[in-house]
Amino acid sequence: MRSEAAFSSIVESSNKLASLRISARALCILTLLAALFEQAVACADEAPPAAPAAAAPVCGELLSLDEAMKQGIKLREPKTVESNRKAYALFSCIYNATKGSSDLMATHSEALVQLYKVEMVLGMWVEAREHIKEAQLRSDDYINKEIVHETMSSDFELIKRYVGSVQILAIDDKSHEPLTGSVLANGRPLSSLPMNKPIDLSVGSVQFEITSPGYHEDKPSLTILSGRLVRYESKLARIKLYEKWQFWVGIGCGAAVVITGVGLGLYYGLKDRPERDIILQF
Repeated sequence: MRSEAAFSSIVESSNKLASLRISARALCILTLLAALFEQAVACADEAPPAAPAAAAPVCGELLSLDEAMKQGIKLREPKTVESNRKAYALFSCIYNATKGSSDLMATHSEALVQLYKVEMVLGMWVEAREHIKEAQLRSDDYINKEIVHETMSSDFELIKRYVGSVQILAIDDKSHEPLTGSVLANGRPLSSLPMNKPIDLSVGSVQFEITSPGYHEDKPSLTILSGRLVRYESKLARIKLYEKWQFWVGIGCGAAVVITGVGLGLYYGLKDRPERDIILQF
């Protein structure tokens, strides 16, 4: 009986010891995890903040509309054609970037005024007229300035002196029937044919290109007059068959086929015959 009691006591002591060992291991694991968590939090706190994304350029390399405005006004100071062309690009950019928002349009109305002034310098009188009309319809702090109103009124009277109009009619030189086609003015598309109404242009000499499918083109140089309508009737001659490049290409291809056929016929017709003198009579 004593031996059994002693054995039971030994077993109970072993179980307690094993339980203590497991608890110690669990405690060690929990301590290690806590230390790792604390270290991760400290690293996160010390990590530098992410760098902000670089601002995208607005007009050219400039980062804001205000910067573009300042640069455009600065470019107008030399009063050269090249500097005004660069200023035109900036003011056009500001105008296009703001015209979709009433708030931005009111804030940057000066860009529209500067735009039509640059167009006057560059001889873009039709464009200047349209933009000054738009500026006169606006009502904001800048446009409502008395000096701005007075300047636009005098500028508008000046611009009107440099705008005329043209209307072109293209007809067949034989039947006098109206033709369809297109018209270029100084290399830029102006209108399709028939031109149903006059089109405004800046005064001065303009080189036109009048074209219609199947007809020779007409390239008149016309002078656009201030406040006047210039009408021009273009009589186009039909391109004849022998004047078309396709005709001569076809002739060349046909001649090549005939010559090739004759050559092949002589070759295959004579290659198996015995050598002898051949006399060709024509």
